[in-house]
Amino acid sequence: MKKITAFILIFTMFYDMLQSQEPDKWIRYENTEYGFVIDFPVKPQTYPQKVETELGEMRMNMFQVDMSGFEKSSNLGYMLNFTMYPDFMADRSIVNLEGFYTAAIEGMMGEGELIEQIVCEVSGLEGRQVKISLENGEVYMESRMVLSGSRFYMIIVYTTPGKKNNTDIVKFFKSFRLI
Repeated sequence: MKKITAFILIFTMFYDMLQSQEPDKWIRYENTEYGFVIDFPVKPQTYPQKVETELGEMRMNMFQVDMSGFEKSSNLGYMLNFTMYPDFMADRSIVNLEGFYTAAIEGMMGEGELIEQIVCEVSGLEGRQVKISLENGEVYMESRMVLSGSRFYMIIVYTTPGKKNNTDIVKFFKSFRLI
C-alpha cells in the first residue's frame, strides 16, 4: 500500500510540474482557408462564428490559447482573430484605412486605456500595433492588426504588466505571415 501511495504522490507531483511549464517548442498553425501561418505555444482552440451586420454577413474566427494555467508562461493568452468582411472592403477608394483601424482599436479597448498606437508593417502591408491596459491596469494587451483585401487579422497577446516586455510577444507577432 505504501508503494502505491508513493507512486501516486510522485506521479501527481510530476504531472503538476509538467502542467505548470510552458512548452519549449511552439506549434506552427497554418490555415490555408483564411490565408495565414502563425506559431502558438500549444495547439489553439478554434471558435468560428457568422455574424449578421449592417455590412452583411461576416465570418469571424478566433484561434486562441489560454496560458494562464502554465505557471512559467510569459503570457496569459495568445489569440488570432480573423474576420472576413464583405468584398467591397477591399476597395481602398471606399474604405478609409485610418478610420477602419481607429474603429477596430476603439472596439478592442472597451473600458481599457490606450497606452500606445503605432503604424507598423504586417506581412508587407500597413497595419497598426497597439498596447492597451485592461482590467484597471491588471492586464496588459498588445496587438498587431492588418486589413488585407477584405480579410482582417488581429494578433493579440495578453499578459500582466510586470511581464509586458517579454520576448514571447515579439516571437508570436513575428511568426505571423499571410499566405
